[in-house]
Amino acid sequence: MTDDKKPIWTKFGFEQSINSLLKYGPTIGIEIGGTDLKSPKFSVLAQIDTGAAGCGISPRIAKRLALKPIDVGQIHEAGREPITANIFAVRLYTPAMDMELDVAALPSLADPHDVLIGRDLLARFRIAVDFTTGLTQLHFRNDP
Repeated sequence: MTDDKKPIWTKFGFEQSINSLLKYGPTIGIEIGGTDLKSPKFSVLAQIDTGAAGCGISPRIAKRLALKPIDVGQIHEAGREPITANIFAVRLYTPAMDMELDVAALPSLADPHDVLIGRDLLARFRIAVDFTTGLTQLHFRNDP
């Protein structure tokens, strides 16, 4: 930063039971919709996965949103052979911001999650997970 300006951070947090945190990992409630602002939005659970290079969605939510693929790509899931997956353009809504991004359909993304948040999006945040309380906090940097 220049001129001794301090960054401004927007923080939002989500609580889940400690048992849920231990079973599923950090999970946050968000909304998802198509990129057309008139398309419906659905409240879903998103799994935070620092081991995933990119974000993804379940085929269930892609079908529910009636999304049309914009591309096809190859994805690599841990412990599995690479697979071909549809790529969709979506809009994610969080308490701090909303953003458009391209995501892969992940057949292995299971209930209760419909969105997987990977490092491509996490690179914009600081994250704190407290396994003793079940609180996950995301901090988004807003440069002055």
